[in-house]
Amino acid sequence: MVSYLASERRTDLRRMSHLNPLSAFPLIYYLESKVLEVQNLRLWCAARRSDSPTR
Repeated sequence: MVSYLASERRTDLRRMSHLNPLSAFPLIYYLESKVLEVQNLRLWCAARRSDSPTR
């Protein structure tokens, strides 16, 4: 449910950023995208650390 709502929020922000390019929506959409990217990279790094053998 949370994933669905987050996806809908991103979709709405993307649509609003295209409909109102001179408003704050493009910046908000960009920042939201970067936050998601950082979260994904942190998850990826944590998975890589847990899979790697210890030295």
